[in-house]
Amino acid sequence: MNKYLGIVIAVLGIALAATPFLTDCTAHGMVGANGMEMGCSTNRNPELALGAGLFIVGVVTATPLSKSKGALFGLAGLAVVLGTAGILVPHTIAHTCPGPTMPCNTEEVPALTIVGGMAVAGGLTGLVMAFRKKL
Repeated sequence: MNKYLGIVIAVLGIALAATPFLTDCTAHGMVGANGMEMGCSTNRNPELALGAGLFIVGVVTATPLSKSKGALFGLAGLAVVLGTAGILVPHTIAHTCPGPTMPCNTEEVPALTIVGGMAVAGGLTGLVMAFRKKL
């Protein structure tokens, strides 16, 4: 069961890392004033780092290294933290463009919220699995 959970978390890590590159205003060909990048492009690097971390957590969860209760508990907890951070980055840390109809507000933020929420759900599933595991 850990193998399937790990694969799902790894795929969500890839999705979290790729989403800003596919859905922000720069990906839609929009350019800011004087040829500068749009404000929403600041989401790219933090989400890439969080997605890479989530991918690594997923890969380790899928390997036999996560057979113990403590390892699964730690990895699942880390998946919850990384998923929550993926949700919070576009809402609080990095900003989006001010226009409510800009692609970053209509596509990027909802997509990151959904992918981050799915990562949190996967981590919570892992926590439940760890609590139910016999010693």
